[in-house]
Amino acid sequence: MGNFVSNSQNNNQHESRDDVSLRSKESQYRGKLWECMKTHSDYYQPIIAAVESSKKAVRKEAQAAVAPSSVGRDVMEWRKDPKVREEVDKYYDFMERGSKAAEEQLFKELEAFVLKSSDQPKVREDEVTERIVEFMSGGCCKEFFTPWLDIIIEEIEAEAAASS
Repeated sequence: MGNFVSNSQNNNQHESRDDVSLRSKESQYRGKLWECMKTHSDYYQPIIAAVESSKKAVRKEAQAAVAPSSVGRDVMEWRKDPKVREEVDKYYDFMERGSKAAEEQLFKELEAFVLKSSDQPKVREDEVTERIVEFMSGGCCKEFFTPWLDIIIEEIEAEAAASS
């Protein structure tokens, strides 16, 4: 029994290191992809605009909910305020949930970009994803997008395997 617990703990530590390594790779490719997209903004402008729009919307909501004393103040000013820092630390979990809201907003923005007026009012999520992947693969940043997407797929498959 002791061996089982020990082996189980070692496996969890190993998986944890793998997760960190995967997240690190994903972060590196995401950063390279973002820089490439900004360099080729003429092609990637719709994606860049969608990302910026979702960030702005979430930031505004989070600022009002998490750090009410910061509303209406300059960002650099309120970030230095100890009261605001305390508010932000207190609501860190809420901010994590905000990332989910950002993802949803981003999907809405991207969905609007890839749908044409002749499309049905509502298409399946996988169709939208397929069109976004096709668009991203067609640009100059394919060399960063492809490995980044592979990592994302690997993470999704690992989550699915762990939950089953």
